[in-house]
Amino acid sequence: VGGVFAVGTALILANLSKGKTLTPDIAIGIAFSGSMAMGVILISVSRGQYFGELFSYLFGNILAVSSTELWAISLLALIVGAFMWLFFRGLLIMTLSKDVACAQGVPVRWLDCALLTAVAVTVILSVRLVGVVLASALLVLPGAIGHMLSGHYRGVIAVSMGTALLSITIGLGLSYRLDWPAGASIVATLVAKFIVTTLLFSSWPSLSKRLSGSYIGRIISSEKR
Repeated sequence: VGGVFAVGTALILANLSKGKTLTPDIAIGIAFSGSMAMGVILISVSRGQYFGELFSYLFGNILAVSSTELWAISLLALIVGAFMWLFFRGLLIMTLSKDVACAQGVPVRWLDCALLTAVAVTVILSVRLVGVVLASALLVLPGAIGHMLSGHYRGVIAVSMGTALLSITIGLGLSYRLDWPAGASIVATLVAKFIVTTLLFSSWPSLSKRLSGSYIGRIISSEKR
């Protein structure tokens, strides 16, 4: 049910943001506020009957993921990854300029709906890991760190994936050693990495240029080829 609601909301946002009345930011803000309001209403209606499950969905519980859910998560992640790999060029052009994308024959409307659907599926995957409250951090922080560490889009994706996987590993280790909540430990690790990265680049502005022009950056980047 949650997956159907998330995908349906993503498609509604895609249609609303196409018009001139609402910008994507406003549409997302309205959808977020409405979804949170519905969640609070459902919690109040349940009257504590499903408090344990609701708490798990709000703040995550990676240790409660069953083998069936793990296979489902792996399949959805594979589908989202294949979509991003197959349509990377069109998505990149569309992100930079939808007008240019239309001029080059990119199916902007279809890709826009598909991209928002992929984001919705990614949020669903993140919910069981860190919960609804912290899922946005797991989506935003790895990309922000990747943007600072690489000057190319493929490099940003590669660094973001590596940062997320490393943070999950470290966060689970901290959760086990210190008896902290797993989701909060993972997000706290990401926040710490972001702060350290920001401090490094504010102290040495030339570091970003060196990293983006390094051998590793050239290997994982192919926009100029």
